[in-house]
Amino acid sequence: MLPTRRLDVASSLLRENQHKTSGPYLCRIRNAKIMTESVLESTAGLAGAHDQAGGEQATPIRVLLVEDEPLYAKLVMHRLTSFSAMPMRPAHVSSLTDATSHLSATRVDVVLLDLMLPESCGIDTLVRVREVAPHVPVVVLTGHGVDDLISEALRNGAQDYLIKGNDEGLVVRSIRYAIERCRAREDLEKSQASLRQTQAQLLQIDKMDSIGRLAAGIAHEVRNPLAVIQMGIDFLKKSAVELSEDIAETFNDMESAVDRSYGIIKGLLDFCVPTEMHWESLSINSCICQIMPMFRHEIRKHEIEFVPEMDGALPNLMLDRNKIKQALLHLVLNAIDAMPDGGILTVRTFARPLYQPKEGAAKPALDEPGQYAVTVEVTDTGCGIPEEVLSKIHDPFFTTKLVGSATGLGLSITKNIVELHGGRIDIKNSKEGGVRATITFVP
Repeated sequence: MLPTRRLDVASSLLRENQHKTSGPYLCRIRNAKIMTESVLESTAGLAGAHDQAGGEQATPIRVLLVEDEPLYAKLVMHRLTSFSAMPMRPAHVSSLTDATSHLSATRVDVVLLDLMLPESCGIDTLVRVREVAPHVPVVVLTGHGVDDLISEALRNGAQDYLIKGNDEGLVVRSIRYAIERCRAREDLEKSQASLRQTQAQLLQIDKMDSIGRLAAGIAHEVRNPLAVIQMGIDFLKKSAVELSEDIAETFNDMESAVDRSYGIIKGLLDFCVPTEMHWESLSINSCICQIMPMFRHEIRKHEIEFVPEMDGALPNLMLDRNKIKQALLHLVLNAIDAMPDGGILTVRTFARPLYQPKEGAAKPALDEPGQYAVTVEVTDTGCGIPEEVLSKIHDPFFTTKLVGSATGLGLSITKNIVELHGGRIDIKNSKEGGVRATITFVP
């Protein structure tokens, strides 16, 4: 009798007599067990010879069989190792403890899980396996008459099920199905996450557009009352014969509040209303040098060491002088604010090649268009930005500073200015501590 045929006979004997435990039936089960072991021994060499003759094989599927019945486990392991169309690398454990240990230490592609184990019974077995390996597909193994248990297992993450004694020829199909279904679910989850992210971005764009229109209208409407308030303050100051110290201080506070309101309005208009750009060929280094006097007092006040590292051979860029100076100054002042007790402020410029030249090729000239990116880095040694707010720093009105000390528009305006120049801004924490703000332009 051929080995495969003998194995089929053994399987049939086991199915017919699996619930009978006395008389001649025990003898038939023993005979089936002997026949099965004989088949396994006689076909072991054939499987090895097939692997050697087949040459290079596909990556084997790592299967973990969790089954406490030795004879059934032998049958399943044989089916897995002798299936040539899909190479398998099965492993067998007989307890839930061994299964969780194996899953924690070894990569597994699919689990064949008996729900009725000595130390665990029913759906709790599946739950404990999925706690250890939530992304590994599971095929549950059960007996007859447990439809409710099967349904509950599928609801709790099992990809498929097999009924013992009625699973001949279905094990490999079920493994294939479970893996593909798990992959499809993961792909669907990724697609859904990407869709949610896109929807959130579209909502944010729409919200920002609405805020922009609203803010521009409010800025124009508020400016007129502020002008009246300022005129009233000036009139009262000139009309008063003598101002007490308290009244003079009150007038000064009112003027400061009006000035700050004007600053907010200007920031809103800069952010919301497109303004005409005045382009000219400029050195980014000259723009940095022109803003240095504007922050010199602040770095002296906070005892900050200023380290300029500027590459003098950089090509000129087409820039709007005033807008780019505004953006650079804001980044520098942010860095200074992050170091109230002193530190090191570094402003660095350099050219970074966009493409690596081929081996033996001549290095392109710095002024050759499209070959280099001109980069400006502003680095501080302050406390850094909390990771949970890094994604919000470019949002309008978002600020981590004290209420009243900042409008929260600076980085939003800076980002807009850089993007108007076709550049990119990146702000992140440095490994050494502090923050590195990087602006990149492509000439």
